[in-house]
Amino acid sequence: MPSSFTARRRNQLALAFSALIFIAIGVGIFVGARRSLADAALVSHTHEVIGRVDEIQARVLDAESAQRGFLLTGNDAYLLDYQTSVERLPILLDNLRRLIADNPGQVQHLDTLQRLVETRLQQIQHVLDVYSQQGLEPARAGIRQTAFRTTSAIR
Repeated sequence: MPSSFTARRRNQLALAFSALIFIAIGVGIFVGARRSLADAALVSHTHEVIGRVDEIQARVLDAESAQRGFLLTGNDAYLLDYQTSVERLPILLDNLRRLIADNPGQVQHLDTLQRLVETRLQQIQHVLDVYSQQGLEPARAGIRQTAFRTTSAIR
């Protein structure tokens, strides 16, 4: 009798130990899955932020292209493309600001980007004003003086 009691007790302990191992594995899987979901959400957020930054850069380049198209052809249709970019950029910058509001370091970078975008749009508008008042050659000089530095800084 004592040996069957000991064997039964040993089996019960082995079963309890096995159950604890399975519970620990289950908890580990659950914690890992939650962490994985959180990481996936962070990656998704990062991709969204990068997409918004890319869209801002594309709108600045669209404004520059529209300016050049207008200067080269005199076709006012290019000014509509320019105006669309000018109107869209503040909305894109505000959307990006909402996305990164919880990250002070990124907000600082966005402040810099916003200043650069505003500067670049002012430069583009200045060249358009020079073109309308003084002609193509003075406008080209304005492009040479400002375009590359600011656009490169935005990138």
